[in-house]
Amino acid sequence: MFYYFKIANLLQLSKNVELIGFASLFFCFPVLKLAMFYPVLMDISAYIIGIILVYYYLKQNTLISFLLILIGSFVYPTFILYSILFMFNQTPILNNNNTSISTNKWIAISENKNILPLTIKFLFPLLLIVLFFVLFYETNFNLIIQSFQTNLIKSIMVWASLLVGLFYIIFLSTYNQVFFSLKDIYAAINKKSVFVTLTIFLIIKSTIFLLSSNVASVLTFQGYLLNVCKQVVQEPFNFLVAHTYYFGLIILMQLFVIKNFKIVVANYGFGMLFFITIVFFFSVGNESRQLINYYPFIVLITLITLNKYYTISSAFTIGFAFLNILMSHFWYTINKGITTAKEFLVPEATQRYFMFHGPWVSHYSYVIHLLICLTLLLLVYIVFTKTKLIVKKPNSI
Repeated sequence: MFYYFKIANLLQLSKNVELIGFASLFFCFPVLKLAMFYPVLMDISAYIIGIILVYYYLKQNTLISFLLILIGSFVYPTFILYSILFMFNQTPILNNNNTSISTNKWIAISENKNILPLTIKFLFPLLLIVLFFVLFYETNFNLIIQSFQTNLIKSIMVWASLLVGLFYIIFLSTYNQVFFSLKDIYAAINKKSVFVTLTIFLIIKSTIFLLSSNVASVLTFQGYLLNVCKQVVQEPFNFLVAHTYYFGLIILMQLFVIKNFKIVVANYGFGMLFFITIVFFFSVGNESRQLINYYPFIVLITLITLNKYYTISSAFTIGFAFLNILMSHFWYTINKGITTAKEFLVPEATQRYFMFHGPWVSHYSYVIHLLICLTLLLLVYIVFTKTKLIVKKPNSI
């Protein structure tokens, strides 16, 4: 909390936006409920490091930031992805689409400011398709083919879920207001930070090699990507429902401010753009707790967007905080009826716990959560379009 208020003061957030940020970070399931129920998990440690890292990123303190990344990597291995933020200078991406007039074809391509954004737009959807048809085929894809012969509805849902995931990634990866070239990217590279990143990576790998016992199974990066593929096809929109239930209302709000959100991302340079785009790709996996170390940066960009482009009323802020507290389920008993290990295997009892963890949500729980999220989505839509609880400022798009 100490670092959050330092961040709010540094960004000069309005009181209402500051309270929305506080509610988003601290009135959510992993903080108000899961941390008390399962304190030995490293999730909260990763979460706290992520919040502190936000502050030192804004202060452009590279030394402390890299120390936090190094420490965080032994808490949550995916912390190493944060180094992308520092591999490029924090200079806004040029907002123009002037193309090269070079007569050399390869130079013209490298300087063309339209090709790269278009490539990024379709790069991660293409990656998901490749992973689905290659990695997934090696494990469970044959089961999907078999289910097509026995359960048509289930098979249709698999392909519908994949399409939803693809369109979601394309929607979040489209930067219509941003243009850049390979030349721009190269000019923004911070070579010292690249060297430090490689050093940290070697330290982590060497430490694991020297000290690990190899007793526990290791989730490799390939395995992590495979899990994303498995999770995205469980149910249509399952990832968005899971993240909303886990983190709160700001996940749905983000969809309504996404255009301005992307401009804020671009203003922090290539590091932030690449980092956020990769996080969005990972977000089609429905195990929300795997994103908990990245969530503070998603909140950061959303708060900057709200503060710069919107006027937020006190009534909305109070309602937002109240709904987030309700969605945290601090009042809900998630281990009711479980007194022995054998009882933990009963689906009806375990859903009280696992319905907050995407991959293990039952179909019945998913349907209930989907209906609740659709209701909340409609409520947010009405607030943004039919009321004056949130009003766009003149500089908003």
